[in-house]
Amino acid sequence: MLHHFLFSTSVTPYYQTLLVLFIFIMSSIGLFIITGLPLFIYIKNSYKRTKVLPHGETKYKYAVLIPARNESDVINNSLNSMLNQDYDKNYFDVYVIVESEEDPTCQIVREKGFNYYVRKDLENKHTKGWALDECIKYLKTINKKYDAYIVFDADNIAENSYITKLNDIKNLGYDLGVGDRLFTNAEESWVSACSATLFAYMSKVTCKSRSKFFHKVTLMGAGFYINSNIIDDAGGWIWNDLSEDSQLTNYAYFHNLNCFYYPFAKYYDEQPTTFKVLHKQHIRWVWGYINAGNKKTNNLIYNKDHMKRFTLGKFEISLTLFPFLFFNVTTLAHAIASLLLMLSSFIQFGNYPSVEMTIMNLTCSPMLMTFYYFLFAIFLVWLPWLVIPLIIFTIDKQNISWSARRKAVVCLTYFYFFMDFPLAFFDGLIFPRKRRTWKKIEHHGSITCVQANNTLENTTTIEIDKIKKDKK
Repeated sequence: MLHHFLFSTSVTPYYQTLLVLFIFIMSSIGLFIITGLPLFIYIKNSYKRTKVLPHGETKYKYAVLIPARNESDVINNSLNSMLNQDYDKNYFDVYVIVESEEDPTCQIVREKGFNYYVRKDLENKHTKGWALDECIKYLKTINKKYDAYIVFDADNIAENSYITKLNDIKNLGYDLGVGDRLFTNAEESWVSACSATLFAYMSKVTCKSRSKFFHKVTLMGAGFYINSNIIDDAGGWIWNDLSEDSQLTNYAYFHNLNCFYYPFAKYYDEQPTTFKVLHKQHIRWVWGYINAGNKKTNNLIYNKDHMKRFTLGKFEISLTLFPFLFFNVTTLAHAIASLLLMLSSFIQFGNYPSVEMTIMNLTCSPMLMTFYYFLFAIFLVWLPWLVIPLIIFTIDKQNISWSARRKAVVCLTYFYFFMDFPLAFFDGLIFPRKRRTWKKIEHHGSITCVQANNTLENTTTIEIDKIKKDKK
């Protein structure tokens, strides 16, 4: 009955093929809606306001760890943001981790009055995770004791109250806490704008909802604290592949760490501005995610009084990419099949009006009809990559106050930006060295974000002198 409503033609093979394609894609969309129900719940939850946490009465002591291999171009801003922290300076120490005493970063750290640690064990251990592990072990050898470790990247700029707000999270008993990742240079290019949109989605939608429903988070490289006892129980900083944040995220799920995402704690991160740098970054992420797996080093499970949430959380993260992958694979397959059908009709009939097809009262040649259907298939492929930026622009109006032109560019190009992930997968598959070797992502310290600049503008030499005096 459906084919009689949609199609009326004597060109039987073509209208039957179009009918099969239409049923296939409608079934795929229906299955996506069913399996992707958590995504829709997450999006709905992202529009709800987060409550401000009560001020933490207990002052915990933190070690702020900043891996900074050859990062002298950007470390100055990061350290200035540490100088501006309103958290009691006696309750946090900053350690910048370098690989050589000759690194100009060391001189900058000395001038700021902070500590740096030069790594010793570098053979096949150039990743961020190995740097963190070595520094933590060094701190133990000199009897430095901390309640938690805070991890930042060298290009990060933390708002003045960042550590204070992380401490508010810790006062509520969470094993791991993270703030909101914002961007120093989102409007510098279409690449940086699309990258910022992706991270905004991960923070405002995925991370916020996982925090609410499962007490878990999606870690994105930095800006988080983790309790020192977690590191001790694991036997050190064991997350040392190319994507240590994916490893730690999985570890938090499969060991049931209580985690919290707090959007009122804000830090800023530099985004890649060229496609070449972006692609290098994506290779590391894609293959780091694949290699992360569900790494478990022992049978230790924290927070056993919440086993139902623990079970649901493990199920959710195990299937988190399935709806996304399923929908994209099926829509691309649908578009390719539509293209082949269009080419076939062109070869057989050309565009002769004497041979006609009628679909929903539209009558034209098979070639034109299949061309229209191909455009419909392409629209379905592109549609999600239009919807995601629009969702982010409505959720995060305060932080993404970009020009209308920049937002339009992101909506039009977000699909092409995201298609680099499968390209990165195949690039790493064909050239294994690319997925096994850590490569430095260049940062330039450019800041076009007004809020990030405001965070740094009050740094004074008085604060630097005070830090040096306290150290003595």
